[in-house]
Amino acid sequence: MAHARRYYHEALSNDKKRAEYALVIFQNIYEIERANKSMNPLDRKLDRLAKVKPHLDNLKSWVEEECVKVLPKSAIGKGCLTPNHSGINYTIFLRMAD
Repeated sequence: MAHARRYYHEALSNDKKRAEYALVIFQNIYEIERANKSMNPLDRKLDRLAKVKPHLDNLKSWVEEECVKVLPKSAIGKGCLTPNHSGINYTIFLRMAD
């Protein structure tokens, strides 16, 4: 997640509106993860599915919609490519409990 987030942070100076939108989603996910830190693994997994999954789904849909509007080698374009390639594997992240 941090790898994907970094691309959007780097894009703030080039495409502030899109970068901020993605960064807010990451911030929401990180807040949920901080709150879940003390939970046992099963509860953490269930909470992730209930609270984090909607944010990840939102991010994925947004990326799919916005990627066609930007150049792939632009700063924001690199962020757009990340979820589909290596930065975020939604399924594995949601299955993880640690």
